[in-house]
Amino acid sequence: MDQSRQFLKTACAGILVLLLAGCGQIGSGFTDEISVAGDATPDETVSHPDAGLYKPEPLLWEAHVRDGLLWSAYTYRLIGGPMAAAFLPGTSDIAQFCPNYNQLSEPQRVNFWAYLISAVAKYESGFDPVLRYHENTMGLDEVTGQETYSEGLLQLSYKDSRTYGFCDFNWEADRKLPANDPRRTILDPINNLDCGIRILASQVGKHKKIALDKGAYWAVLRPEGAGNKLAAIKNHTKSLPFCARLSP
Repeated sequence: MDQSRQFLKTACAGILVLLLAGCGQIGSGFTDEISVAGDATPDETVSHPDAGLYKPEPLLWEAHVRDGLLWSAYTYRLIGGPMAAAFLPGTSDIAQFCPNYNQLSEPQRVNFWAYLISAVAKYESGFDPVLRYHENTMGLDEVTGQETYSEGLLQLSYKDSRTYGFCDFNWEADRKLPANDPRRTILDPINNLDCGIRILASQVGKHKKIALDKGAYWAVLRPEGAGNKLAAIKNHTKSLPFCARLSP
């Protein structure tokens, strides 16, 4: 098992503890059992001691990607832990994405935000962790000195590591590898998710909105423009049972 998959396995095992530490009683036992991909061996199966308290609605990538459960595990971990203060209170436009949001429990709120992020990934990359897109209107990437590319699950760029100090992309190491090599730090799905989720948390924390004309990193979240996928993303999130179900 390579280092990335071992880390992901550890993330699964640590969901409960990390979410509890970050948000009170949030996320106690997100799933009865999480296994690493479809060919998991017994030692790659993680059982949670408090399982059964909350089972999340599956994120969109889980039905399409071999390691989808592991991406979900890391996403829950980050949203329910260090990024909880930015995400969980909600936004001024939250009802457009989840009409029942203010009535949700904390685990459901974590589930909502993770689902939203999986919807963004669907329309940004089609869940392809090595997808690269040449941004022909953005000039040179100040880190690489080359034309700017949006890359990976959430279509990020090397210059994000300079703009946002928390993005752990290593161009000096990556430049020695082929452009679409999955060993590149920007194409590693966990590195990419970590950076992208933190960018979204920063955006939500600053603007208190999900959809933005100005200040939105992703075109799919901008109301204006050819890349707008807000209607489709809202349809996804509003279909969540706990979002659609309004309290009496």
